[in-house]
Amino acid sequence: MTFFKRSLARIGDIRFIDVGIFLGLVILSVFIIVIYISSERFFYYWDWGGYQAVTIEYASNIINQPLQTLIQIYDSINIEYNHFYTVPLLPAILLFGKTRLGYVLGVTLVYQFPYALVIGGIATRLIPVRPRLVFWFTTLLVLLTPAAWAPTLRAYPDVGAAVLIGLAILFYLQDIYLRKWWQILMIGFLVGAAILFRRHYVYGAIAVFVAIIIQALIRFALLFRENRRQAWRDLMDIGIRVGLVGAAAFLTLFVFGKPFLIKILTTNYWALYSSYELSYQVILNYYAANYGWVALTLATLGFVLGWKKGLLSRSAALFLLLFGCISIILWTYAVSQIGVHYTLHFTLPVVLGVAAFTAVIWSGTKGAWRILIFAAEMVFIVANLMISLAPGRISPKLVPWVAFRYPPLYRSDYNEIVELVEFLRAADLNGTPIYVVDSSYRMNFDLLKKAEQAIYTDEKFNVFITPQIDSRDFYPLEQLLKAGTVIVSTPVQYHLSDPSGQKVVAGVHQAFNDTWKIAQDFTRLPEQFNLVGRVKLDIYRRTRPTSLETAIETFAAMRDFIGLRPLGQPDWIILSPWISSPISEKGDNAWVTNLDLSQPGFESGYRLLFADPAPASGKLSGTWEYLDNPCTGSTLGVKILDATGQTLLDKEIGISSTEKQIPFEWEFQAQSENYLVFSINSSLNSTGTSCPVQLEWTLTN
Repeated sequence: MTFFKRSLARIGDIRFIDVGIFLGLVILSVFIIVIYISSERFFYYWDWGGYQAVTIEYASNIINQPLQTLIQIYDSINIEYNHFYTVPLLPAILLFGKTRLGYVLGVTLVYQFPYALVIGGIATRLIPVRPRLVFWFTTLLVLLTPAAWAPTLRAYPDVGAAVLIGLAILFYLQDIYLRKWWQILMIGFLVGAAILFRRHYVYGAIAVFVAIIIQALIRFALLFRENRRQAWRDLMDIGIRVGLVGAAAFLTLFVFGKPFLIKILTTNYWALYSSYELSYQVILNYYAANYGWVALTLATLGFVLGWKKGLLSRSAALFLLLFGCISIILWTYAVSQIGVHYTLHFTLPVVLGVAAFTAVIWSGTKGAWRILIFAAEMVFIVANLMISLAPGRISPKLVPWVAFRYPPLYRSDYNEIVELVEFLRAADLNGTPIYVVDSSYRMNFDLLKKAEQAIYTDEKFNVFITPQIDSRDFYPLEQLLKAGTVIVSTPVQYHLSDPSGQKVVAGVHQAFNDTWKIAQDFTRLPEQFNLVGRVKLDIYRRTRPTSLETAIETFAAMRDFIGLRPLGQPDWIILSPWISSPISEKGDNAWVTNLDLSQPGFESGYRLLFADPAPASGKLSGTWEYLDNPCTGSTLGVKILDATGQTLLDKEIGISSTEKQIPFEWEFQAQSENYLVFSINSSLNSTGTSCPVQLEWTLTN
């Protein structure tokens, strides 16, 4: 309990000047946000708008339905990205308003500012002199670092996880031997909570644990020369304690996020996001550019000179250097992805290195030289922030030396997007889905949705969440068959630097520009919209349904063009746009779906296409089960078609039995691998009689 007693003593030692500095830094943070957001003119989409939209929606519901809203937030643990981050933000949103400014202010005051204070606290462990001065200067330094601001300004809440990892490091540096039980529990809880908060902080957790272990091994090697028995005893002791920290982290994940933990342990995220992977050169250049070579040089000199001159706590410096180096290795060779929110994994050691450099300069120089060098450093730090966050351009010669630029988001073609939205709303879409082919910052499906939401209070658009990357998503066929309107950019727009990972986008673009057969089911409208960068938008309206033959031919062309099956693609593709019935896996090569045969559309056929080539020979079998009273007038069929859509095999059976469960089975032989279609037809919709059915089936070689 000594740490907590010391903390209480320090709280009691707070001076009037501390309160003044605290309020001053809060005002500085608010000033930066207000100026920055007021300079933006943008439609916030994808991650830049998604976290904000979710938080504002919960804030709108929390007053009238507080318990239900909190339960809904907790239940989000079952989806890909949970919404736990919204809970601390809700009071801020209600206070500052349900706007972009209100949201970013909330993230700033709830997460960003505490992040700066936590790094300030770590600095007092690294630089064990004049703790009050070190604390406040480092806190200011964080608030003047562009890379520390960039994720928040782009509306990511990830800095909340960075706070938790920072606190875990701060607790560890209180006693690197982990001799206190509360320390073990707190570090474990914080690390687990950080992973739960934002999934990619599993790499931050790995960096923390590996750094602790390596530091323990270094101590072991140094002690081993003098006292082998004691060295082994100490190593076993720290090993047990680190194991307990890991157990506490695992328990935190299990208790508060069991579905999340299971998903992490069972999902191959490397394969799922392989389309985002980049070379190590690109990774290193990107993260280095976020800080600039001047800041990185100062940070490196801070650790080297501070260590050499004895100004730094060597145990703290060693851990922080290990943490930073391990993070670099993980993100360069394991993750291999870039993103503004991922920079938070490196900001802590960089800022602390710059703080250490300042301490070296202050202690190693005197008189006018001290003031001159310190002033020059501060001028650069402030100028670096302004250059990074201000609108406009800078000289290319400055680019490598200063931080990566994150100017306010501004669309020069803002009015053109408004005109596009107005045109589509005025068109007679009748609720038919809109397929936006492209996936870039100039045009994407979410941009169209968010633009309508920003302009109008009512929503008319039914915009598909279209496939974006090959490794994670799915074939575009099913959505394309349902689409009533297709929006295509020229040239095709990608958001990856390597477009070879976005063939699911390029394939549809090619279908319309090379006039595949499916494109003949649409008519291009005369209206055209011009976006920035000489990008032109064309709009296609469906004029007729797509035939089965054309659908198969299109799918064959897509498979050839895209290559490997996207990992998000289900086993069956629904070819009937007028019927929606989710299909669930029931095991290996086994599926189940529930149908209501009285639903309109079954007389034309409910067709399912197997997403992989059909085996040259095999068996499709299953059970047809009535969930209510049996009804007749239905047929089941199986077709084998070639890549041109020509039928090679067509078998059908009628369902006339009144038994509750009816088994069925087909064996088929084909000359080669082709395409298999499973179909259900019913004439019951004309009678108005409800007929719910559960269909289970398997496909075996």
